[in-house]
Amino acid sequence: AVADRTNTGLMADCEALLLAKSALEGDGGTALNWDIMTPIDQWNGFQGHAQFPSLSGDPMRVTALHLQRRGLNGTIPAAIADLSELRFLNVHSNSLTGDLSELGSMTSLDRVTANNNELDSIGDLSGATGLRILWVHRNEDHNEDGEGGGLSGSQLPMASTLPPNIEWLSLYDNAHTGTIPDLSSLTSLDRLYLHANSLTGSVPASLGDIDSLTVLHLRHNSLGGSIPGALGDLSNLRWLTLDNNGLTGAIPAELGSLSTLNRLYLSNNGLTGAIPSELGDLSALTHLLLRNNNLTGDIPSELGDLSNLVWVRIAGNSGLTGCVPAGLTDSDTVNSDSEELDLQVCGSNGNGNGNGGS
Repeated sequence: AVADRTNTGLMADCEALLLAKSALEGDGGTALNWDIMTPIDQWNGFQGHAQFPSLSGDPMRVTALHLQRRGLNGTIPAAIADLSELRFLNVHSNSLTGDLSELGSMTSLDRVTANNNELDSIGDLSGATGLRILWVHRNEDHNEDGEGGGLSGSQLPMASTLPPNIEWLSLYDNAHTGTIPDLSSLTSLDRLYLHANSLTGSVPASLGDIDSLTVLHLRHNSLGGSIPGALGDLSNLRWLTLDNNGLTGAIPAELGSLSTLNRLYLSNNGLTGAIPSELGDLSALTHLLLRNNNLTGDIPSELGDLSNLVWVRIAGNSGLTGCVPAGLTDSDTVNSDSEELDLQVCGSNGNGNGNGGS
């Protein structure tokens, strides 16, 4: 498999992979063509990726494995951890079971893509100190009988078991249950995808301590309680999606401090009270979704001055009164459902005070 016998590192990589083969293949044992008679650069998973080549360095070592959609139905074997230069492991869209704990000592790993499998848990990855990107979404049992397996019903991992320098953490659509743990120790976290699970409890105020967050997706869960004002401390946040939960209480005025926010999704909750005028300070906002809540009072005229808005959903709040700021009704620039409110546009037909702008 390795032509250059002086490259002892690559030979060790080859031996580790031959040991790993049977565990990865599981039942059947025909998914991988790895054997000592086939050059390693012709092995399945070693071709076709310019950005992350499977073999690189001087001397050459195994640095990436591209094993997506290979029909693998085994487990992540301990021998994988012997690939000391592996930076990228891609095993998405297989039927792998077990967990990822065998990767927990691999300090060279930069990214792991293991979505669309049947993993039972993530395992302890706290020792994978170089791991920045972890995709483990859509891990449920795909068997026809639908019994057992997958992350369905499991709780989210604690911060102490996650890579300490993680930047992108994708755990959506896993049917996770329970509450969101305190993740504030993950100080490099940039993108957090927890949507489309079955999470309960409240939105932790501790999320507001993760200054590095740019994307926070919590939509389509069963979260309750109020939106913590501490989220207004996320000065780098671009996406905040809390729609389709059971959130109650008022929209915090503190959200108006999110100067980089592009998208705010709060639709389909039980939010009450007035729309804070401070949302008019979100100058970067392009999408504002407040539909189907119990919001009351006048629509702040300041919202009509948000010049970057392209998508507004505000209907389904029967308690809204007054007039609709003209800036929310300009069909040339904004896709809006405001006409469903049956309220006049501010400044039209002598109604309203004209503060909505045009």
